[in-house]
Amino acid sequence: VYVEILDVEALAKKIGAARTSDNPDGVSHEYTIPIIQDHSTGAAVFSSTAIAAY
Repeated sequence: VYVEILDVEALAKKIGAARTSDNPDGVSHEYTIPIIQDHSTGAAVFSSTAIAAY
C-alpha cells in the first residue's frame, strides 16, 4: 500500500506499530517505514531487520 509521508504516523498508530524513536523535545515521536501488519495475528512490525526476522 502506498502511504503519503505525512500519513505514516497516523497509519502506524492505527495498526498499533511501535514508534521508531522519541524526538529530542520529549513530547513528539517518530514513526518510519517499512511497516508490515500480519492480519492473522494482528502483529505490526517495523524496520527491515525486524521484518526479516519476523
